Amino acid sequence: MDSHLDETTFLCEECQRKSRERNPLSRVIAGADYSGKVPDLISGLKYSGLRYLAKPLARFITLHPEFPVLAPHIYALVPVPLHYLREFTRGFNQSEDLAYALGAETGIPVIKALKRTRFSRPQASLSMELRKANLSGAFRFRESSRSAFRDIRKNQLIALVDDVCTTGTTAELCARALKSAGFGNIILLCAAKT
Repeated sequence: MDSHLDETTFLCEECQRKSRERNPLSRVIAGADYSGKVPDLISGLKYSGLRYLAKPLARFITLHPEFPVLAPHIYALVPVPLHYLREFTRGFNQSEDLAYALGAETGIPVIKALKRTRFSRPQASLSMELRKANLSGAFRFRESSRSAFRDIRKNQLIALVDDVCTTGTTAELCARALKSAGFGNIILLCAAKT
């Protein structure tokens, strides 16, 4: 299958627009399934502070068959933000570490374009129904980052970067914040998908 095709390719323009309104992400690329040793690697990075694990997790993304096709079209990597209290407690943002590791390997710049505006419960403990309510209004575009996008061309990709994608709720809400700031073509790069 052509890597530029997705499930919306064969829809009329109106249906494609409605599909984008429901989910503003044009594509999700997961480096690995959340199985085997992958949960241990992600847990080691996220909860044990083994920050060097960001590099092999980023490598999973670059080894995805679609990544080499999309990478030349990516303007920036945008890490999913943590609330400042959670980041202070943890000492770092694992998605940011993953984005910087991916940027170091690919040369794609990292722009911290999003901020988390309110503290919320960890998503892993919530049902699918509660995830959106938990994060509603939690992400905003950082206007201070707008100048970093001054050279972006129409339809150039912006890639959100996160460690794990479960239901896609976090990525969807982050993508909506970027869309509301005027950016149109947003994908998610994650180390693993459950």
